[in-house]
Amino acid sequence: MTLPMHVLFVCHANMCRSALAEGLAKKLAEERSLPEKILFRSSGLAAEPGRGAMPQAIKVAAQYGVDLTTHQTTPLTFGVADWADYMVAATRNQKRELIARLPVLRPRIYTFAEFVGEMTGRRPRWRDILDPVGGSEHDYQRCARLIYESLVSVFDALSGVQPRERSFLERLFRSRQPTRGFPF
Repeated sequence: MTLPMHVLFVCHANMCRSALAEGLAKKLAEERSLPEKILFRSSGLAAEPGRGAMPQAIKVAAQYGVDLTTHQTTPLTFGVADWADYMVAATRNQKRELIARLPVLRPRIYTFAEFVGEMTGRRPRWRDILDPVGGSEHDYQRCARLIYESLVSVFDALSGVQPRERSFLERLFRSRQPTRGFPF
């Protein structure tokens, strides 16, 4: 029996992006019969314990069939972080803050875009999942859509629906054609 993979989504307050990511990931895992193989949690770098999700996040999550009405914010602690095999920060700045707080866990810390690239072998064109708090309903929609579509691609790769692409280095070293140097 293999142990499940533990994924922790992290944003600023754990009231929108990381809560959405956790809820959407759990729903996708359930739909693909993977709930015992991958476990998800979320937390916030500046979260106050026990607060609910933003009303706008609850509304947009419901459009994806996810109920965030019972979500309770969780502050990031060493215990919460140590549980995770992957800590997935919404932004590059949040990744830097995670590394500054928990340098011993650095190998487990990714941005959302890096996590998608690691799991699928395809690096997304975007870099950060921007915080929609204070923005329009359209900003919340865009945030949820980005998280959802990214997680679908991760689950497609993990379940074999969409094969994982080889990384740049795999392609470079396994190609039979001699190279003239590094292309970057």
